[in-house]
Amino acid sequence: MEKKFDIKTILIVVLGIALIISFMFGQKNNIGNHENEIGVLHKNNAELLAKNDSLVKANKLIDLDIANINKQLDENSKKLADTQKQLDKLKNRKYENNNYVKHLFSHGVSVALSNYIENRAKSTDNR
Repeated sequence: MEKKFDIKTILIVVLGIALIISFMFGQKNNIGNHENEIGVLHKNNAELLAKNDSLVKANKLIDLDIANINKQLDENSKKLADTQKQLDKLKNRKYENNNYVKHLFSHGVSVALSNYIENRAKSTDNR
């Protein structure tokens, strides 16, 4: 049986040789490099943990501020509702006549005003 060398076989052989050469002359793993990288990663991790702690504290403070603001908003909305009720009551009473005003009439007011002016004039003359 004759062996034929077709393109597929040649390509497989070339890739196999390239793989063997890359293993022989490739970069060697140096343990020192990995230890340095691990040290840098530990340092970065410690810095990130410290930043995380400060961010957690800041978030707690912000949450407290938000809770206080929500309480104030609730109180203000209650006060606003009470004020609106009072305004509505006053609007409803706007056209009501007061009992005191009902008892007054123009002749009685003019007499009282005249008496007041006379008494005032007498008191300024006595000074």
